[in-house]
Amino acid sequence: MNLTAPHLPFALLWSLLKWIDAPGSIPFLVICLAAGLIVRLAAPRARRATTAWFVAVAALYLALALPAVAALISGALPRPHGRELRAGDRIDVLVVFDGDNRRGRVREAQRVYLMAQPNEVWSLGWEPWMHAALAQAGVPRARLYHDAATTTTREQIAWVASRLRASPVLQLAVVVSRLQAPRVEALMRAERLSPVLVVAPADVEPAGGGLRAFVPTYFALRISRDALYEHAALRYYAWRRWTR
Repeated sequence: MNLTAPHLPFALLWSLLKWIDAPGSIPFLVICLAAGLIVRLAAPRARRATTAWFVAVAALYLALALPAVAALISGALPRPHGRELRAGDRIDVLVVFDGDNRRGRVREAQRVYLMAQPNEVWSLGWEPWMHAALAQAGVPRARLYHDAATTTTREQIAWVASRLRASPVLQLAVVVSRLQAPRVEALMRAERLSPVLVVAPADVEPAGGGLRAFVPTYFALRISRDALYEHAALRYYAWRRWTR
């Protein structure tokens, strides 16, 4: 990635934030708790301030774990224009991007495979779990492929672009989670690509209403975390002019 000097500080900050992850993640929680502990040990007189800090962190995570909050944060993402594939639709190559909510992606890929019977099913991403999960879901290993070199969403899009430009008549479908879909769609639009975008649900969707929407759950916390990451990623991609 060729970075000019004005872009370098922001890019380094983005790389650091990717490593820390979004609020709601375990790394972010550990860093927040460690920061508070360091201040308490270094400045005993700041005990009241650090106690307030710990309470604030706990309150933040409690709020992010509420299904109602998760729905609010994820609902603020742009609505993707993916379409549901139906019986009779032709798909030659099915591509599954690695990322959040892997189980939801695998379930959706299994549904599409059983319906369209594509000749090739690709999992893109360094994580081998999805490749194995697709095989367990019933995709024959003779039709299953994995490219571990595509470690970022932009590299995955570049892979799709290369495949489509080499075979313009190819019917290709891409499976992503509902949270990542807006960013993937924006990248495809910028690259003038038009594969079928298949939007997969989350591994476990949080409660949508009633009292359960205000009962904290780990699954809601994950949705909040992933949605916050996508909000930041969309803005960063637009700032870098990777999307339009």
